[in-house]
Formats: sequence, C-alpha cells, structure tokens
Amino acid sequence: MSLFYVFKKFLLFGFFSFGGGYTMLTLMQEELVIKLRWLTDREFLLALTAGQISPGPVAVAGGFAGFLLGYNSFHTFWWGFLFAFVAWIATSISTIICMSLIMKYYDKIQNHQSIEIIQKLLIPAVIGLIFTLGARILQSTPLSYKGLIIFILSFILARSEKVDYAFIIIGGMAVGFLL
Repeated sequence: MSLFYVFKKFLLFGFFSFGGGYTMLTLMQEELVIKLRWLTDREFLLALTAGQISPGPVAVAGGFAGFLLGYNSFHTFWWGFLFAFVAWIATSISTIICMSLIMKYYDKIQNHQSIEIIQKLLIPAVIGLIFTLGARILQSTPLSYKGLIIFILSFILARSEKVDYAFIIIGGMAVGFLL
C-alpha cells in the first residue's frame, strides 16, 4: 500500500460524497472494510467514533482511518501520522475544488431547473446511503442492554429537541463510562 494509492482513494471519497460527509463514510466503509479489507469493522467504528467526539467529524474520521491504515501497515506512529495527513488532505481537496467551482458559477446555476431536479433525485439516494451505513454499523456492533438503553435515551432526547446534542453526546459518554 503506497501513500499515493491512499491519497487517490481518499480523494475519490471526497469527490463522490454528494449529499454531505455522512455519505462519504458509507463509501469509506464499503471500500476500506468490505472491498479492500484494510480495516476491520471494529477499526472503522473506532474511526467513526473518534470523528464524532471532535469538531469536523467526517474529516477526523477519514484522518483517523488513514492513521489506522498507516499504523497497521508499518507499525509505527509516524507512518500512521503520515497516512492520516494524506487521507485528511485528499478528502479536503474535493471540498475546496467543488466549493470554488460552485462559487464561480453560482449566479448562473442558482435558479437553473436542472439543479432542482438533481437535488430531488439526490436526496433519496443520500438518505439511503446514510441508512445503509447505520444498518452496517448496527450489524457489526455487539449490542448489550446498556448500549440499548443509551441508544433509546439518546434517541428520545434528540427527538424532543429540548436538549442540545452536545449534552446528549457528553451524557452518553458519561453513562457509558459509568455502566
């Protein structure tokens, strides 16, 4: 596995993640865990978790996945760090390029009918990709009654819209630690 190959893979994740970062996670999971078998389900879930407890969750999850790839291949922190940096840069480049193009042509495409059609077609696909990732994570995660309690409480609190998500995350971490 070379740095260039990892860069190319993560660059493609960035460019083909229409609909937001969570669709990128679905693509990453499909490619890194299922097809290439560079990461295990548990390692990918660890990368996802590391991303969720930090700002910029998708970029951090991608960087952490890159770190695991480098560390697992060469068994040193420095290779892990280098692979993390390359993965992070590769996933971020697509955002810079796409946003630059959108801003350059914004006035021309703002009210274009084809953009509206594309949005209507992409939204169901994005929702499907996100649900697919959720289902795969659920399949590969050993559930316990403690985890189920945290999930149900988090879901109820998030649906109530009266509790800030940051408190739900911190509360879930605290309950998980106590249990």
